[in-house]
Amino acid sequence: MKFVVTLLLIGMIAAVASPERHIISSAILKVGDETISTPKAQLYLGVEAVRRVSVMLKDKKYIFALKSSAYEKGGTYKYSVGLSLSDSGKDEYIVSNSGEMKVLEPVNFNFEKDGIRCTAMVNLASK
Repeated sequence: MKFVVTLLLIGMIAAVASPERHIISSAILKVGDETISTPKAQLYLGVEAVRRVSVMLKDKKYIFALKSSAYEKGGTYKYSVGLSLSDSGKDEYIVSNSGEMKVLEPVNFNFEKDGIRCTAMVNLASK
């Protein structure tokens, strides 16, 4: 057991010490004049993060969620992002995108939920 924990800690320290694997993600949801942002997430190799924020739209409470993972390998960024807008208390991912980028750029989405037209942007940035 000590051996496994030690390896896990060494792996975590290696991930933190590798700046090329330190990517920040956040999402912005725009509905009409309202703009909502998720908290930022720090992404490391093999880690998936979910960030949520509550929002009132059309007199109804929704949870806007960003699920993201990204890492740099050999000069290419590999990423996967998904967005949820749900009033059920559970994440219901409506849109998603994954792929590779040479340079990190925002990932844009347009979608509709319960008659609400939404524009969203997921920011991916290297730190």
